[in-house]
Parts: sequence; structure tokens; C-alpha cells
Amino acid sequence: NARIALGNYAQGIKRSPSAEQALVGSKMDSATLQKVIQGIHKDFDDEFMSESQYKSIDNPKGKDEYRKTLPDSFIFKFFQEVQVVHGIKAWKESEIGLMKVKPLKRGVLKFDERPGHENKPQLSAPGLTTGAVRYTDDMPVPALYGYLVVTTCATGKLVRIDSASAEMAEGVRSIVTAKDIPGLNDAGFAPGEEMLFIAEGTDITAMGQQEAL
Repeated sequence: NARIALGNYAQGIKRSPSAEQALVGSKMDSATLQKVIQGIHKDFDDEFMSESQYKSIDNPKGKDEYRKTLPDSFIFKFFQEVQVVHGIKAWKESEIGLMKVKPLKRGVLKFDERPGHENKPQLSAPGLTTGAVRYTDDMPVPALYGYLVVTTCATGKLVRIDSASAEMAEGVRSIVTAKDIPGLNDAGFAPGEEMLFIAEGTDITAMGQQEAL
């Protein structure tokens, strides 16, 4: 069984069936790597979302070409790590991104301050450091509050939501899921990018996706 999901190409996170099929039952070698990469581009290239905010007169192509190569790099790094774990090939640490971080060197920083920008104590500092300042969260408000139930696995399918036990718990007024949303079940910047709540029968594509409130 294999699952590959990417979120840097199309709208939202999507799985690549062609890449997953290329992985199942195959050896972790260069031939399989190329098939997986080809499968990703087969499934996603037609849905590639260009990001115009990175385009300029000096760089008219922006980061699109670089973003198109990211899945290839991700899969290559995955193959390297799997090969090391299973003893298929011993890569050097410098080749799989496991180089030791060099120690920091001591230095001296000098800053020139403009007149009127001198370092002065803040007027609110005493109250903030002693806890005398009251924040909005410190003030009781006669209102209901909610607790999000999120996914705890990175991939799978939400078969069914059983909220019977939760509804009987003390203090619970209501359980809100995707079926309770009167309008579009959407919370992304672009329409259809990301569901507000995962609906029953849909795929789980990441940890922390919202299931219920």
C-alpha cells in the first residue's frame, strides 16, 4: 500500500494515483523512482497553479519552474532515506541532507540608532511583567465556546462520525460537522481549495484537518 499527496501544485492537497500505483510492489531503485516522478507529473501537471506574485520584470517566470521540480526532489529524498533504512544503499550523510550543523561563531553586531529611536523602557513594561495588565482572555464572557476535533493520521478515509457519546457529555450543547453547514463547505482562499470540515466518505490528506466542532 502506498499513498502520495502533494499540496504545492493544484488547489489544495491531492493524491497521485499513478505515482502510488508505480510504488506498490516495486523495488526501491532508479527505474521505480522515474516511474513515480512521471506518475506525479501525469496526474498534476494539467492542474498546476501559477503564482503571479513572484513574477517581475527581471524574473517574468517567477518561481513556477522551480515549484514544478519540487515533487521530483521530494520523491528522490524519500527514496534515499528508505534505501538507507532498509540497507539497499548507503548514501553519504552529505548527500541526503544529514550534514551536522556547524557551530556558531561569536561575533559583534553594531547598530546605529536614529535620533528619537533610542532604547527606552516601555510604559507598559511593569504591568506586563508583573501580571497586572488584564487581557481579553482573562475576562469571563457569558458565551459558548467550541473545541475542534481534528484528524490524527496523515492519510486515510473518514468513513463515519459517531457523535452519540460526545452529545451526552456534560456541558455539550451541540456537535457541528460538515453536514450541518448550510452553504459551501469551504475554508480556503480559492473556492474548493480546502474543506471547512471533512465530510464522511472523503479522503484524509493531512494531520490536523477539521472533522467536527
